[in-house]
Amino acid sequence: MPTLLRTLSRLPVLQRLRLRDNAILSLPKARERLVVACQALVELDGKEVAVNERAFLHSLVARQRAASGGT
Repeated sequence: MPTLLRTLSRLPVLQRLRLRDNAILSLPKARERLVVACQALVELDGKEVAVNERAFLHSLVARQRAASGGT
């Protein structure tokens, strides 16, 4: 998944993504990781990415990085 996330993060205008029935979605925290990686994403598999969802996930990632020493 890291390669996919790096690739998707390089698509700054990607707004809608459909991965339905893709094995990637069986990985833990797939939706959360995709939302964080794709800054402009507004819809994932037909479900809206809410502003508060994105804000919460970015805050969570920042806290995790701070707790692990910023890596």
